Amino acid sequence: IPPIQIIVVLTLIVANVTAVYQSNVKRMLAYSSIAHIGYVLLAFISGGDKVEGVFFYYLLSYSTASLVAFGILTVLENSTGSTSHESLYGLFHNNPFAAICMTVALLSLAGIPPLAGFFAKYMILGRAIDAGHIYLTILAILTSLVGVYYYFRPIIAMFTQPSEVATELFSPIQKIVIGLLMLVTLFAGLLPDVLINLL
Repeated sequence: IPPIQIIVVLTLIVANVTAVYQSNVKRMLAYSSIAHIGYVLLAFISGGDKVEGVFFYYLLSYSTASLVAFGILTVLENSTGSTSHESLYGLFHNNPFAAICMTVALLSLAGIPPLAGFFAKYMILGRAIDAGHIYLTILAILTSLVGVYYYFRPIIAMFTQPSEVATELFSPIQKIVIGLLMLVTLFAGLLPDVLINLL
């Protein structure tokens, strides 16, 4: 077995399983970031036409969603002193802007359609199948399902529990930046071929 395939397997399994057991959302996102590198490596070993475009699209979809999620968590941490799941309880009731943006970002990272993260994973998995990496593709799908579980935990917390988080946490500039990143995520999900063809 080529070493890079072993790295893909270890990255997908270890990172996703470790992320499940994190009570701190920032740490959960950090471990999930390692898992996303596994998908990038899978695209690398699969190759195919316009592989540079697929790399660009995946990194764009991942980066924008991650920036939104980490940005919101940083603001919340400055306000509450914590980024645990408990710190997100009921966020939607007091700060719907933060909760909606965070939800879109997490859904994209989880690969839920029609957001950019879904199409990014779909393209990579399709290339992996074409390249004959059937077992790696199955592993990638299974670990994606694990990812759906830990990405939905903070989403459920934001919409189901009471909250004492302040209603106004974000400055106008912060809202504009987060809003623009959300638009990029939505645009990338609606028009993936346009972005890939840029390369």
